[in-house]
Amino acid sequence: MNVKSFYQGPIPTLEKLEKAIYIIAGGLLVVAAFAMLGKAVLSFFTAFSESTPRETALRLLDDLLLVLMLVEILHTILVSLKTHVIKTEPFLAVGLIAAVRRILIITVEAAHIADLSDVVFQRTMIEISILTISILILVFSIYLVRKKAPETVETVSSFQ
Repeated sequence: MNVKSFYQGPIPTLEKLEKAIYIIAGGLLVVAAFAMLGKAVLSFFTAFSESTPRETALRLLDDLLLVLMLVEILHTILVSLKTHVIKTEPFLAVGLIAAVRRILIITVEAAHIADLSDVVFQRTMIEISILTISILILVFSIYLVRKKAPETVETVSSFQ
């Protein structure tokens, strides 16, 4: 018995299990996205009596950005199932959405900036600065990935 035939036995089974895990994870992401979307709609209509329109809109945007993150991860799973290749760009997009989402949360939390102590204000400004730098890096990374992608596709298709 050679080594190649030894490894060929469990590989199809492991590939099927891998696909099953991806499908289950995708299904859970769909459920989570719809649940979060429902929560966003409900909280949007109930929040008007409890908070200002600005805070309500920011909370809605925060919830919707979370839904978009879940959908982007689902898209990554679908692409991976179809092409058997994990793409970089969806992960960068999720990071970008997460950074923007965090800035929105900080904005809501620091709405009463006059009430913040100097230490809290400094920490808030440092966090916003780091997030802004992260956003710039992620945007530049997405630009580079998109700029590089056509060459990769041509190389793969001309190689076959």
